[in-house]
Amino acid sequence: MIGKDHAMLSMAVALLCISPFLSVDVTMEYLESCIYFLVGVLVGSYLPDADVAAAKELRPRKVKWFSYSIISIIMMRVMGFVYRLMGLRFNGHHRRSFHTIFGITIAVLLLAAPAWFILTSLGWWSDAFIFVYVGLLCGALFHLAEDCCTINGLKPFLPFLSLHLKGGINTGDYKDKRPEWYTKCLVGMASLVIAGEYVYHIPAGSLFLPVLGLVVLSGFIFYLFSRRPHARRK
Repeated sequence: MIGKDHAMLSMAVALLCISPFLSVDVTMEYLESCIYFLVGVLVGSYLPDADVAAAKELRPRKVKWFSYSIISIIMMRVMGFVYRLMGLRFNGHHRRSFHTIFGITIAVLLLAAPAWFILTSLGWWSDAFIFVYVGLLCGALFHLAEDCCTINGLKPFLPFLSLHLKGGINTGDYKDKRPEWYTKCLVGMASLVIAGEYVYHIPAGSLFLPVLGLVVLSGFIFYLFSRRPHARRK
């Protein structure tokens, strides 16, 4: 999938995840944590594609792309070193080691550890920043789940399991609206949860686990739905 689809889908999933906490009696602490989580998810939804940025040529005139590429290259080098220390083979090509649950977890830790050290040293650390890291990991995992629905698919459980998951969504087929349909379904479900809380004043703790179950179930249904190849219009 392209970047905007990953961001769109990941943010919709995140909205459904936090919907139990967006009730009429939401506290400022809950609201702040949700915002930090959403920021982390947005960044994390692009994180696995750092392997693409690291492979492409640097463009000094485009500051944003140049900075992203430099960070990606450094991250890939450090991850390769960590893999070798653990006696594992690191593959830096697109949708290889960086597109696995294990690889993404290491990448998030590599980002979180120095950020925590710097913020703590400057006295700027807040426990609320933990939700950024959680969102970062979740956003990256959502990205992997979304790529499992494409025609090329992924082996997300490497290096421990070579199970290959793939669907029928073609990244280059702009007539395939399934990512948009799924996004609308997720936003619709999140809206129903929030509306239900406003009407019935259901405690967030009572809804959180059922909503997470709904996220997993809807993702599984979307994966099955995505396995059908899209028929192009002539």
